[in-house]
Amino acid sequence: MAPVPGHQLRGRIPRHHAARLVRRAHSAGRIRPAEGMRRRPGPSACPLPRVSDRMMLTTGVAGAIRLGPGGRVCASTNTSTLEPLDGTRTREERTMTTTSEPTLRVAPRVWLGVLALVIYLAVFYGVWIFNGIDYLHIGDDEDTLFKWYFAPLLAGTIVITIVVSIYGWWRPSLFETRKRLPGWVWILPGLLALAAVANLFAGDTSRLTPTMLLLLVAGSVLVGFNEELVTRGQLVVALRSRFGELGVWFFSTLLFGLIHLPNTLFGTGVAGISQVGITFLIGSVFYLLRRVSGTLIFAMVLHGLWDFSTFAAAKATDFAGFGGLAIGIAAVIVAIVLTRRESRADKAARTTAAA
Repeated sequence: MAPVPGHQLRGRIPRHHAARLVRRAHSAGRIRPAEGMRRRPGPSACPLPRVSDRMMLTTGVAGAIRLGPGGRVCASTNTSTLEPLDGTRTREERTMTTTSEPTLRVAPRVWLGVLALVIYLAVFYGVWIFNGIDYLHIGDDEDTLFKWYFAPLLAGTIVITIVVSIYGWWRPSLFETRKRLPGWVWILPGLLALAAVANLFAGDTSRLTPTMLLLLVAGSVLVGFNEELVTRGQLVVALRSRFGELGVWFFSTLLFGLIHLPNTLFGTGVAGISQVGITFLIGSVFYLLRRVSGTLIFAMVLHGLWDFSTFAAAKATDFAGFGGLAIGIAAVIVAIVLTRRESRADKAARTTAAA
């Protein structure tokens, strides 16, 4: 199919639609650079440069599409990018090339992220049911810690590792692709870490045997890894394919709270409903930690520390309980303010690019 000059195209194609068409055409081998373009070696990541007026793209769906300087598309392979022969690129184009997102094996979709979450929960709660869980007695002795804490988490680790590997989402799940939040946001996760440590010292840990301590440490490492990877890792990657950052924070944190709702069926009763709200608040702290640190690893560590302090001390002290609640409420407020600001900035950038 011969390319059609851009002036013959009527209307304007939204940038995100154009980018999607380009990626599909590229994967099918139907992208052809127009005269005046050459290929140059580039990074393995898939950059998003501003395409020159001289670039025409052929697709099997809409004929040929010619994008002007306002359309950002990804038209590179893993080994090359497109660049004008005169070598002229703006400073923004150079920056975008060096900070581009990686090419993923499976394109992120919301339903894929939710599917991974459901698979993880099915395995985790399946082990609980098989072992005859009684939530209120987790941690009473070595046997309950192994069957109801360590074993289901280990099974969950295996399955979520396989799913994320199949998706090829490890890098965007573990490392932030958006601009980091202001440094003062560190205050909230720092305070939560202090509350967890204070809970350890104030609580009663005399009942713990060396084996129980080992199982608690191992289980806490796994719970931090699993739940963060599931909800603030791969699910964040999936949600960003559809929602702005405000929606990403809200839905990922809401689902983090809701995955604890089945606890009401395993021993907590109606009181377990409050756990959903508490985990939503604490989850907002973990989300902010991901965004301010640039990696999910810190959130995994803090999550594991918080759970370890809760189980090791048998229950949360008043300081940790009320302190965590206050920190969580503050985190929700901060998350709303900062993500709304980001959403407005993103919308303004799209409007400017389309102009």
